Amino acid sequence: MQDLASAPDLPNEQVDYGRVIDFKQGLLRKAAHNFFAGRSQAEGTAFELFCQSNADWLDDYALFMASKAAHKGAVWVNWEAGLRRRNPDALTKWREQSAPETKIHKYAQFEFFRQWEKLKTYCRHRGISIMGDVPIYVAHDSADVWAHQELFRLDDQARPTVVAGVPPDYFSATGQLGETLSTVGMCSLLPVTGGGSIVFGHL
Repeated sequence: MQDLASAPDLPNEQVDYGRVIDFKQGLLRKAAHNFFAGRSQAEGTAFELFCQSNADWLDDYALFMASKAAHKGAVWVNWEAGLRRRNPDALTKWREQSAPETKIHKYAQFEFFRQWEKLKTYCRHRGISIMGDVPIYVAHDSADVWAHQELFRLDDQARPTVVAGVPPDYFSATGQLGETLSTVGMCSLLPVTGGGSIVFGHL
């Protein structure tokens, strides 16, 4: 409660995402330090098992987040060349130098999944269904695209050549540009002003 007492004075009418994220990231970081300093053997084992069973995405995600912070939030295409291209030597160097930071990001995911499972169990026992909403496409500035560049339509500078979009409608007279498109599947493509294409939906 003492930590929450230092919460910033946030508006009630709208969400100030920047300040909320900064505040919560600080709390997560403190929670991670407390966890690693005083975890029980059972908690330590649970954390290690979580990291091992989710290594196929967690390792890249944690390194992506740590690297993004080290590059002051820059989009990954503007990172150091070796890291951007996932050169094996560069990856080894960054994994070693970012180990403390990646551990914090792994802990945050571990804690989220732990709490999420408790919430799902609580709801299931009470007949409550949870409905989710996920994006159709993957954000270009993400661990997924950075780690699997071969799966996405990127140019030689790793920038997207095809993106998702919505044509002009009642909500937007000019339409909307969306996210990166995977090469898997067939889509309807229209050219983007300045090069590339907009995808309006799967065929």
